[in-house]
Amino acid sequence: MRCVACGKELPGDDFSGFQTLGDCHPVCPECYRSRTRVSAAGRRTLLRRLYAAGRSISRCQCCGAESPPEIHFIKPLAAGGAADSRNLIVLCSECHRKAHQPGAKVRSLTVKSEGSPSAAGGKNGE
Repeated sequence: MRCVACGKELPGDDFSGFQTLGDCHPVCPECYRSRTRVSAAGRRTLLRRLYAAGRSISRCQCCGAESPPEIHFIKPLAAGGAADSRNLIVLCSECHRKAHQPGAKVRSLTVKSEGSPSAAGGKNGE
């Protein structure tokens, strides 16, 4: 796993233990201290945006599991991503962890016109 801001290798594989700049993408301690944090909207607001866009907020959009939703930013805020429904996906904790692994294909997920997600090749776009 690498810092989304500078590319430095981060120890371990549990992305939830690292600081972020306002989304779900980890940054190293140096980047966290030196960069401006981009405040994303709160979790409830993000879930409302997804719901208003006709997207499911109760099922993982990769595997379909019903579990507490975790919000994944497809393009990090630090890289110019936005906190809107086109850049957000609801994932279960397992798929969210996989989304942050090197080579993850969740970024290829697209939203069909009727509002349901579609990933080329199946779970996590594999």
